[in-house]
Order: sequence, then C-alpha cells, then structure tokens
Amino acid sequence: MRCASLALALLFAGCGRDAERAALAREALPQEVLVGALRASPLPPPPADPTNAYAEDPRAAALGRSLFYDARFSSNGEISCASCHDPDLDWGDGAVTATGIASFGVHTPSLWNVAYNRWFFWDGRADTLWAQAVQPWEHPDEMGGDRVSFVRLLLDDSELSARYEELFGALPDVSGWPSSARPVDEGSSDPMHSAWLGMSAQSKVEATRVIVNLAKSVAAFQRQMVTSETAFDRYIRGLRHGAAEDLAAFGEEELKGMELFFGDARCHLCHHGPLFTDLEFHDVRLPYGVNESGEEVREMGRWDGIGAVLEDPLNSDGDFSDAPALLSGEAPSVSGSARGHLEFLLRSPHTKGEFKTPGLRNAARTAPFTHRGVYANLEEVVRHYSELADAPAKRHADAEEILVPVHLDDGEVSALVAFLEALSSPRPGEELRAPGAR
Repeated sequence: MRCASLALALLFAGCGRDAERAALAREALPQEVLVGALRASPLPPPPADPTNAYAEDPRAAALGRSLFYDARFSSNGEISCASCHDPDLDWGDGAVTATGIASFGVHTPSLWNVAYNRWFFWDGRADTLWAQAVQPWEHPDEMGGDRVSFVRLLLDDSELSARYEELFGALPDVSGWPSSARPVDEGSSDPMHSAWLGMSAQSKVEATRVIVNLAKSVAAFQRQMVTSETAFDRYIRGLRHGAAEDLAAFGEEELKGMELFFGDARCHLCHHGPLFTDLEFHDVRLPYGVNESGEEVREMGRWDGIGAVLEDPLNSDGDFSDAPALLSGEAPSVSGSARGHLEFLLRSPHTKGEFKTPGLRNAARTAPFTHRGVYANLEEVVRHYSELADAPAKRHADAEEILVPVHLDDGEVSALVAFLEALSSPRPGEELRAPGAR
C-alpha cells in the first residue's frame, strides 16, 4: 500500500493550480483505490419507482409524513413508524433488536437511502418500498394494525380523509364490514383472519387498496430520506477538481482507511458504488444465535425471503402495483418501466443464511450492527471481518470466497473505522420530522 501521507504532502506542497493539485492527488493513490473511490461519489438522485404512481407527488409525501408519525395506526395506539425509525437516531432505534407490540428478534435497519433499494427487510421479502410499509403495520408483533380498522380510522378523521380522497378518490362504504380484519397465513386461527375470510371479494380489494395507497404515501415520504454530502464526498470532489479545501476533508487516517477499504481489506467487494452496497445478499458468517433451549439457530434469511416475496400479492408484479398500468397508459405517468425482476429469482440452497448488504452512508451512527445487532460498534464489526475468529463453519463446500481473514493490525482497524465515520452526513432536517414538532 502506498503511504497515504503522500497525498497530504502534495496537498500542501504549494501547487498553484487546482487541476495540477487534483492530478497529483490522484497519482498518489493506487489505481484500484482511485477507481473504487471515484465510483462511490457523488450520490445520484433516487431512481424512479414505476410501481408507485404517487412516488413523486408532494401531496402524497406530505400525507405519508403524517402517517409515519401517527401512532393510531397501531393496535394499542402507542406505536408509530417513528417508534422504531427515530430521526434523532438516524432512522433506527439504537436497540440490539426491535420491540413493537412484542419483541421480534431483528435489529431495526436505518431508513437512510431506502429509495435506492431493490429489496426490503434483511431477507428481501418485499420488492417495493410501499409493500414494505404494509408489513409492520399489520404484523402482530410490530404495530398490530389491520386494513379494515385503517379505513374506519380515515372515515372518522375528516381532515385525514379529505387529504386521502384528494389523492386517491372516495373511501369505500364500510357497511357490513367487520370492525377489524386482515389476511393472515392460510390456516390461521387468528380471529382477524376469520373476519377477513367473511368479507366479500370486492370489500377485500377495497380495504387492500386503501392500505396500499397509504403505504404508497409513506413511501413517497421515505424517498426524501436521502443522505447529504459527507467528508468523503468533499474529498472525492477534490480529487476531481483539486480545490484545497475539498482535499483537506480527509486526514492521513481517513486516507489510509480509504486505501484499505478499496484495497487490501476487501470491503469494496460487497460495499461499492455510491450507496456502498451491492444491494444483494451474503452469508457474512455471524456467530449463530441460540433459542430458549440453548440450541443454535441457523437462520434461513434470503431463502425464506425469496419464497415470501414471490407469494406476496403486493409484490411489484401484483394487481396493486402501478407498473403494469403504467405500461398500458392507464395510470398517471411516471418515468421508468416495470421491474420484472421476480422471474429471475433463484431460491438455491446457497441463499440459506444470506442477509442483505447494508449501505454504509451514515452507518457509523446506527450501532449496534448486523441484522441481529451482534456487534456493539464499528471496531467490533471490522475485527469480525478481519479475523473471522467468531465465524461458524461454512454451510457449503462451494460457498462464495468473498470473506477471507485479512489480519488487520490495530492501526489499520482504527483507520478503517475513521474512513467509515467519514461517510456520515448531518441528521434529518425539520422537513422530515413530525409535522408541528419543535
């Protein structure tokens, strides 16, 4: 590895022209590091979502903002989306694993940059941002709500119903509907599921359309949760254009960490591009959890996620997606085209134990880390990948070989942590916080 201090020396060597300074700074970096770093900045605008015709509608985003902070959409009236996705905690909750109506054993992922995702949840069991929003609303351990109660809540709130109907049209007539109902797994004895089965086909569609529209509004709001400029972005702008103040955004330790990240430490193999993620799933060989009997629990991860997303009536190929209608010209125009990616999913044995690669922008403030909150801080994460000392045996003889011990020393670990911290931008602004909050 070239000495990172060389780049700093060049910065203060008295080079008079920005172009010359930028060229010298680029030449000081190993080629693979330079290429990887330049590809990781700047962060482009979020891609269009053709499955949500209201994704860019400011009225939908404003409604979604209200819904995100509204605890009435939980069965006990105490839990909102923001209960687990707190703007003061970078859209997480700071807990090892999340607790809603009950504890459900998974670390809350941050919502930063969710508009860029292809898959949602740690196992990818949803393929749109709006379909993701429906699941915690109705999950009995999370918010415990139901789509029929949501319709009734809207009808009872004149201000909220007016905002809804301005966007989506009239709410359905709930005469003859049960007080609450939601679909649950087939064969379930849940009384809400029994009530759901007793509803007419048309009523089921109408209730589902309402919760989908609410979810599309929340998704429109969440698309605004985009990270802003970081010290890393300023440094990369300096590499391109040579402004001394931009190149000064990185010190020697951050430079050393960047060289490791895009070089010998191999972090870039999964964490690359402007989001610092490949948007895919990997078995990162975390130590197994244990159940109440003390037995190891081998999680299925992406294996279960693929099965769930293919069966989900709210997936991007389903009747509630706007993509098919967009292609036939029957819905409001949104740029982009139908995704059509579900047909290519392969549910192989190798997907067992795989979980989504998280993006790293603002990740430094979202401890603890991993889908089970296994590691308390970034140093623990880096040491896991450096040594794999706590890793269980590989599940398959032909498992992917991305993870190998690289045996970083203490200084290299500190440098990598400094680089990861340099991927942080300011916390959410007032425009993303609860309406009327101070």
